[in-house]
Order: sequence, then C-alpha cells, then structure tokens
Amino acid sequence: VRAAEEHDLKAAIARVAAGLVENDQSIILDNGTTTVAVAQQLHGRPLTALCLSLHTAVVLGTDPSCQVVVPGGPLLPDTLAAGSAAAIDALGTIRADVAFIGACAASPAQGLTTTTWDDARIKREMLGASSRVVLLATGYTLDYPFVARTELNWTGWSPKLFLNVFPPSFSGLYVMGMIEASGIGWQGRYEQAELI
Repeated sequence: VRAAEEHDLKAAIARVAAGLVENDQSIILDNGTTTVAVAQQLHGRPLTALCLSLHTAVVLGTDPSCQVVVPGGPLLPDTLAAGSAAAIDALGTIRADVAFIGACAASPAQGLTTTTWDDARIKREMLGASSRVVLLATGYTLDYPFVARTELNWTGWSPKLFLNVFPPSFSGLYVMGMIEASGIGWQGRYEQAELI
C-alpha cells in the first residue's frame, strides 16, 4: 500500500540519495518503501549492501555487480524486515560508507521517531555502523484542517492525544491512524478501532 503513496516524490528522493554513493562503497539499507526506491536507483552499480529488508535485498540481489548481505533470523511479516536481534548482530559486523535510514517522523527538536523499541535500537546501531547517514524523509506533515489546532492540543509538530486516539478536550472525537502503519500493522489498526 505505502509503495504506491507519493511514488514520484520517493523516486526523486531516491535519485538524489543514490547520487551520494560512489562505486565500490559499502552501504546499509533500512526497511521501507523509500529505501526500495533507493535500491532501484543503485541497481547496476558495484556495491556491497547490507539490506535490512528482503524488499531491498531482492532488488539488489539480482545484480551480479552488487554483493548483498542479509541478516539471518526471523522476518517481520508486514515489512519483511529482519528482526531486531539479527539486524543488530549484522550491524555489529560491518562498517559502511553510507547508511540510508527511514523514520516515522523527524524533527529538529525531537530527533527521529519510530513506532517500536526494536526499530529504534536498529536505527541507533545503523548510526554507529556507518561513516555517513542519509535520512530518507518525504516531508509529510500532520494536519487536520477541519478541526482547530487548539482542540487537538498541538505541541510542536503533532497533537497530544491520549493513547494516540483521543483528544483530551473533545468528547466524541476520535483520531485514527496516528500510529505508523508499518509499526503496528493491520492488527494494531483493528485494536485501535475496537478501542473506539
């Protein structure tokens, strides 16, 4: 689903990001649809790539000029990303030239945000395993033009909602989807709906 969202924007980001890589460098690719677009742009280039998702591994793995490494262990079903223990172990064995990292949100004040503890640990390890880090961000911003910002208790870049669903001052209003889908999956969306 997310691969179809903002396809042109992700492709443009991927073209710029791929231009930051020199031939024969080692790279780390985080999971996510924008990193798949980066992998597509890098196809055909002589590289060594640690791919933390099977989606990027498949793109680069069909290229004989690219050496692809994937962590062992279980995969997360929603994203086909390596589980945290396997990814962290693999990141501890590599020193890459460039790491491409995704995040659910990024802000100058709060830094990177992700939806799970394990994903935060993986991203922290990526930062330490690479000489250069490139954040792949589409620039989405939260906005609800049909509700005054004061009603949703905005602080900074996002509203403060109880359990990420309930505005504290607005009885009967529920906000769905305030949690990144790749982090909670369809089961999480279902539980959010059941809560309401």
